[in-house]
Amino acid sequence: MKPSIYLTERLAKWNMLHIILGILKAVGIIVGILLLILILLLLSAVFVPVRYRVKAVKQEERAEIEAGFSWLLHLVSVHVFFGISKEAAFSVKICGIRLPFGRKEKKEKKEKQEKKEKQSFSERKEKTAAENFAAGDITGTFTEPVETAEEPERREPEETGEKEETKATEEGKEPEKTAEKERKDSPDTPPERTEKRKIRFLLGRLCDKIKQIIRKLKAIWRRLLRIPEDICAAGDRIRAVSDRFEQFLSFLDEYEIRECVYTVFGYLKELLRHIGPRRIRGYLYFGCEDPAVTGQLTGLVYLLLPARADRFEVRPDFHQTAFETEIICSGHIRACHFIAAGFRAFRNKKLCRLVRRIRNRK
Repeated sequence: MKPSIYLTERLAKWNMLHIILGILKAVGIIVGILLLILILLLLSAVFVPVRYRVKAVKQEERAEIEAGFSWLLHLVSVHVFFGISKEAAFSVKICGIRLPFGRKEKKEKKEKQEKKEKQSFSERKEKTAAENFAAGDITGTFTEPVETAEEPERREPEETGEKEETKATEEGKEPEKTAEKERKDSPDTPPERTEKRKIRFLLGRLCDKIKQIIRKLKAIWRRLLRIPEDICAAGDRIRAVSDRFEQFLSFLDEYEIRECVYTVFGYLKELLRHIGPRRIRGYLYFGCEDPAVTGQLTGLVYLLLPARADRFEVRPDFHQTAFETEIICSGHIRACHFIAAGFRAFRNKKLCRLVRRIRNRK
């Protein structure tokens, strides 16, 4: 009996271990799958490109900019729109499902507009009711008063009274004007006094002008005396600027900033080569008043166009002023290029040395 009990206990222990190992196996498989998914997501984020497409249109009554970004077969897509005729729009889609960005703002705008319209309508109603009440119509509908035969008879004496009042006021004003004219034209002031006044006035003006000329001459003399001081001050400023420039050049040579700037520009150039548009399509229609200027501009446009713009048309107009364009650019961006550029900059000894020196100086 004893060995059978021992065997049963051993079997129970083995069964427990088997169950625990099975659970651990399932957990390990799940964790491994999750890790694989994370690794795949990281690799896709690093190596799968973000594709973009930008469209710009400028015509007579139309000016729009539209941009679209997508990643991983349009799993995530972003759309941006700016225009003069239409409102700006922004949308984000994940697996074709649009996220509610900007919808609340649009609803709030619509509600505000509706409230404003209702308020304006109610205010108009109140104004019309008040006007009708002031006119004598209580019901709210404005009715023009009908003139009777007695009203013109009543109005005639009122109009005659008004005319009499205006005549009296005009008659009262006329004697005042005549009195003023008589005072001006009265021969109380003899011609000798008037001539003396004129001579005094002219002499005063001459004295004022002579004083102004003397002041200007004094100011010019002071400026002439200050010229050597100004020359010395300008020389001191030039020396200070040259000293600062020499210090700046010595700083550049000491910290090897020139070479660091050249290396950074090289990294940026490589990034732009990878990030820049791969295809450029569209047209450019323009013209100026002077045909020579249009010819010069066409030459500049052909010089600035990259080699990838083989489907871009330039249409100059030598007869009239015009400007219309439609440009479509498409390309892709990979995160691995940014990582590679950052790794190269981190491994560059000169850049690391410059960063250390700047930190120690601080």
